[in-house]
Amino acid sequence: MTLFQALRWLDELEYVIEALAQEANAEARATLVELILEAESDAHLDVNERTMLLNTLERARLALLDSQDTARQNNRSATHNPETPGQADPMPAAILSGLTRRLWQQVH
Repeated sequence: MTLFQALRWLDELEYVIEALAQEANAEARATLVELILEAESDAHLDVNERTMLLNTLERARLALLDSQDTARQNNRSATHNPETPGQADPMPAAILSGLTRRLWQQVH
């Protein structure tokens, strides 16, 4: 992966992480889907790079969906059992932050 490619991916990932920080989950989810489609068709990526990106983006997308489902369940059960703790699943932003670290390592 060239420096230019990595910077482009890092810019996109920063956008998603910022959306997550602002709790714009629908926007983050839509952008993750776009990035997954882009990674699938990016001819400049070798097989290992594509696999790493696709696996990590999909993990982040699933974690986002899981966190939204958990939040909905917690909101429903809060009236019945307000002390139910949330699950300790990986957060989408943490998964994407790990991906940004790997991308930086690849270009240095």
